[in-house]
Amino acid sequence: MDGDVNPPLQIMTTKDTSELARMGRRRFVNALASLGISGVTLNYMSQETLAKETDNLGDEVPYVAYLANNNPEAEYEDADRNGRAPIYRTLEFDKWVEIESIHNAARKLNQELSERFEDGEFLLSSVSSTVSGHRRKLVVTAQYTTIETATGETLEPSISYEEFVDSLSVEIEGGVGRDEYTHQRIFDVEPKKVTRTQTAHFDSEYRPVPGGCQATKKIDETSAEVMTTATPVYDSEDNDQQLVTSGHGLLSTDSDEVYQPLPDDQFGTTGEAIAESAFDAGIVDTDSYTHDIANSSGGTEGWPIDGIVTWDSIKSHVDDTDYELTVQGRSTGRETGYIYDTATGSASYQKAFGVSDTAKKGDSGGPAFRKTTDSYGNDWTYIAGVIGWQGEQDTTVCTAMEAVEDKFDVYIKSH
Repeated sequence: MDGDVNPPLQIMTTKDTSELARMGRRRFVNALASLGISGVTLNYMSQETLAKETDNLGDEVPYVAYLANNNPEAEYEDADRNGRAPIYRTLEFDKWVEIESIHNAARKLNQELSERFEDGEFLLSSVSSTVSGHRRKLVVTAQYTTIETATGETLEPSISYEEFVDSLSVEIEGGVGRDEYTHQRIFDVEPKKVTRTQTAHFDSEYRPVPGGCQATKKIDETSAEVMTTATPVYDSEDNDQQLVTSGHGLLSTDSDEVYQPLPDDQFGTTGEAIAESAFDAGIVDTDSYTHDIANSSGGTEGWPIDGIVTWDSIKSHVDDTDYELTVQGRSTGRETGYIYDTATGSASYQKAFGVSDTAKKGDSGGPAFRKTTDSYGNDWTYIAGVIGWQGEQDTTVCTAMEAVEDKFDVYIKSH
């Protein structure tokens, strides 16, 4: 079952924007944090913008949906030092409480699993939906994960699935806010065995190199690891540009050289890379890049990359079939679907989500992105994540782009 541990707190409804507007910046941030607003939204939200988005946080709660470079609908008074500004959306208060509470419950389960078992990399929690009676509801899924690597190796937990299931409680509590603002709910826990496979066509030669096209690492003289590029990013520490792609693809060989499209045309070298069950992404150091999504004829689609979809937005749209994301890979091509779950690991940077599109080997590293049209009729493209694995029934599992930016200290720069 799921429901409130505590009744709705009337004190939340007293947090109208006029009261918050009278606070100094530090008190304002502390007040938002007490209410449970966190992450990117807490970092960017100003008092002026809050007043524009809602009159009362007890009715609806704003969150940062996109971080944009050039969109006129962005709130540039809230822009960061790199000039990237937030675009806000709102959630009805009860829905926001449910989403934040269940993701906090999932993080709590992750912590419990990592403390009880040594191989927490394979034991994850996720937020997904199930049918109960005649309605769909969100549940916390405890994932027992087996990984099929690109080289054919099978990696799995050291405990059996039966032992894993026996260790779980049937319910878990999660909440949002703190102290007198705490609001908690109880959610069902459902165990699930999951297999992830490390994984039209965008194999032409592209110069400069965009997101969404083939990249290659030579394994030996007769074989190569094929992957897909995701997006250019800017490395603020080294003051240079890089490309994001698959972590396991970059780690597949000791060679540093990265080619596009085949192992005879090097365009970069391997940088930092991580291949874990809830985070799979890496960096290619290169001077050959363009802020666009590739098309299958060796050029760009006229879709410049404008920023990112935030994790707050991703977790707000689980099982929302009207919220479309497109994934693009060297092998599958371009497919459009919806977010069917979000998964987190025990480390704070481990944030992944499943998309209902098809994925095949060679798609790893490609972009998951969302196209939108603003009120002026202009189209915008935002990167949501980086393809990491083939999930259930050939679906796509991606690492959140916000997590990639945080972990590697990079960001998508204005084109």
